[in-house]
Amino acid sequence: MLRNLVVSVLTLAAAAAGDRPNIIFFFVDDLGYGDLGCFWPDQRANPKKFDTPALDAMAAQGAKLTHHYIPAPVCAPSRGSLLQGRHQGHCDIRDSQFDKPLPPNHAIASTLKAAGYRTIHIGKDGLAGGEGSVTLTGTGSRNLASHPLDHRHRRQRKNPLRQHRHRHRRGRCLHPSRLPPGWANSEKQHVGMIRRIDESVADILRTLLDLGIDDNTLCVFTSDNGPHNEGNNPRTFESYANMEGVKRDMWEAGIRAPAIVRWPGKIAGASNNPAAIREISYPIAQWDWLPTFCDLAGVTAPAYCDGVSVAPTRTGTGTQRDKGYLYFEFQAGGNTPDWAEFPNHRNDPQGQMQCLRIGKHMGIRTAIASGTENFQIYDVTSDPGQADNLAASLPVLQAEMKYLALAARTVSAWIKTTGSGQLPIIARGPNSNGNKWTFLAQNGRLRIEVTGGFREGSTLINNGQWRHVAATFANDGSPDVLDVQIYIDGVLENTFAAQGTRALATTASIEVRVGSDVQDRFFNGALDEIRIFPRALGPAEISALAAATSASNDSSLWHYRLFADAAPDSADWNRDDDKDGFNRFLGYALGGSPQVADLSIAPFLELTGNSCDFIFNRRRGGLPPSSYIPESALDPSLPSWLPLGAPTVLPHPELPGYDRLRVAVPASDARRFVRLRVDL
Repeated sequence: MLRNLVVSVLTLAAAAAGDRPNIIFFFVDDLGYGDLGCFWPDQRANPKKFDTPALDAMAAQGAKLTHHYIPAPVCAPSRGSLLQGRHQGHCDIRDSQFDKPLPPNHAIASTLKAAGYRTIHIGKDGLAGGEGSVTLTGTGSRNLASHPLDHRHRRQRKNPLRQHRHRHRRGRCLHPSRLPPGWANSEKQHVGMIRRIDESVADILRTLLDLGIDDNTLCVFTSDNGPHNEGNNPRTFESYANMEGVKRDMWEAGIRAPAIVRWPGKIAGASNNPAAIREISYPIAQWDWLPTFCDLAGVTAPAYCDGVSVAPTRTGTGTQRDKGYLYFEFQAGGNTPDWAEFPNHRNDPQGQMQCLRIGKHMGIRTAIASGTENFQIYDVTSDPGQADNLAASLPVLQAEMKYLALAARTVSAWIKTTGSGQLPIIARGPNSNGNKWTFLAQNGRLRIEVTGGFREGSTLINNGQWRHVAATFANDGSPDVLDVQIYIDGVLENTFAAQGTRALATTASIEVRVGSDVQDRFFNGALDEIRIFPRALGPAEISALAAATSASNDSSLWHYRLFADAAPDSADWNRDDDKDGFNRFLGYALGGSPQVADLSIAPFLELTGNSCDFIFNRRRGGLPPSSYIPESALDPSLPSWLPLGAPTVLPHPELPGYDRLRVAVPASDARRFVRLRVDL
């Protein structure tokens, strides 16, 4: 009898209004990359095989994701990362912490509920949850508090999917007794469960069609980790496909999961032909789904998310932002199976493991003892079995991976100063050894201080020009102030005017100050874009950050600050996130917020006596004054709009950085229409 069943999990978010999609996330347990027909079995010559026609059809109607990664190779941390949108370096559920509650913070359900969605979870939890109708003792997950998905919706009687989901009984599920003779019971059970999942997904997709909501429902199907080796032998059906590793391994088959995305009419390149399924090879991680769902729901993702929206990659619209790398970690006490099918890594020790995917390369190190070990590096686009270790030929990539695997936090800011004293930019912590951190300019140079230690660069930055400065804090097991990397205009400082070692400590009470510190020192000059990132940014990311937020390009700065899109394109600018009639560009130009509906930024007419004035807001920087063109016409359907006269300009009474403009509208016996045109 199988000890580890393949169990389906369904998460549903039904949109309350508008054109936002319904979302169904099918999350199954222990399903390997090689267990779905369109991913691997169809390529096998072995006669002992099976098919998954419904899931193959689902992929044909959308796309299959061939480089989709889960956060950790067991279910609890994998599910925790999905719900929080955080990789395993930051998630609250890590390694094998089963039945541990997530903290009361943002997650998929709470975020989508705030956007007007209703959420439901059906099936395996793997995390702590509450279910009052069941009385349990011990640590059973159904009796624990703080489950991140709301089970109360299970008892609602008007859930359309629940009303309809049993209507389509085709009787085609592959029962173990109908498989060819000579198959082991475990093999029959394995195939029977996968085919049952296949048929169940088909039922739900058919129900969406019956309800008339098929074309407005995004469906995602994936697994929580690689194939298990507990009751069923994954070698029988090559559940690991052309890769190596199983559940609890960090080799590709342990963390690369099959994934299918379907949204009729919205997935670019969907073929509707199972023989020509669209493949998306862009590296995607499970913690990308929360920001993706937020993007589609029209709300901002939680700030602590490590992922980015991958909606542009799915739909072919907008600009796909690259977060630079994917990070994975897990600790296990065993070894990769000692199988001839794994010639490259058979019997390799597990222990503490880390992986980093950068571009086409995956770096991995296992049995970590000191944190200084080198990564093995493989081109997993051409070498999915990870046979050819390229580390010796990629020293720069090796250094970046070792750095990213240990770094913990980034601070950055734009500064402009001519001062030469001690000028704090960001400071935190009490004034005690190892606890007070200050990022500052001193002697005209960039400096990091941790009371009792410091590191000061050699480049002068007090030339009265805007300079981008950043620092990343690393932890190599014995953290010291000399581990800190500092950057000026995106370039790493390699020489130092002075430095002194000091072991770092932490405190539970941290007060963050901007432009000052607990010693009452103050910044002299201008500060902008001061940010503290909850993760380490790599050298390439910091360089891009410095380039993208140039103070000379105010519109790019604004867009990056709010959306982390370095170079907005027309699709980005034209999104109306808060559904108030003003897209991002008009919000920027007129003084509104793209996340908050703000009709007060609209131009308006004011009647004074027998004259009428047209009044509007205008930015003082970022857009030239000539971009704002008030116009009038007698017939708005004709291309006969003419500019109005010169406006009167006064500072806006409420919006810093904006002016309030007033221009007279000519008197007319006929109806006259006026508008404000703002050009990029």
